[in-house]
Amino acid sequence: MRRVTGTGLCILTGVLLALVGVVRSRSRFPGHQNTLGAQKGETRAYLGFDRNEYPGDAALSVLLFQMGALAILNAIGQTQGLPFPYTPTKPLGIPQIWSFCFWGGVWALVFGCVEKYFPRGPLYYLCAFLFGIVGPVMVLWFIVFPLRGQPVAAGLNPGRMLTQIIIHGCYGLGVGVLLQACRRGEHT
Repeated sequence: MRRVTGTGLCILTGVLLALVGVVRSRSRFPGHQNTLGAQKGETRAYLGFDRNEYPGDAALSVLLFQMGALAILNAIGQTQGLPFPYTPTKPLGIPQIWSFCFWGGVWALVFGCVEKYFPRGPLYYLCAFLFGIVGPVMVLWFIVFPLRGQPVAAGLNPGRMLTQIIIHGCYGLGVGVLLQACRRGEHT
């Protein structure tokens, strides 16, 4: 019962934080200015995103797509990792899921810079999935793990490597799906 309570609190907190970010970024008030002073209608205000696209989409992608994929992989026995981990991170002690959402937002900024080179149509979503694999996974394997004193590339453990590829690919796919959905909503 205790784990369910912690997981439920984590889900609620993460979703609320993500929704606050999305709602704040999607202001429709006339003359609204973003933090860089771009007026309504100006595009590419910061790092490839127009003013209505926000790394809050990435937090939602982490919560819905990445953690959803982890939940499925856990349910079928592919991994022991539990979705929505609330374990404190080192050295700051913040919940791990909040760290995932933060880094998801950072990677969304990178996504915004490279996304303009993705083909349109169904291949866009394949490129978004591959972005999730190439960027975040390679940095995790070859920079983050060595900095933590862990083996490079998940210790070449095929199960861990496959899990990390799938969940990060789903993160990239989620960012692409959410950004495209937001863009379609603006044109209607």
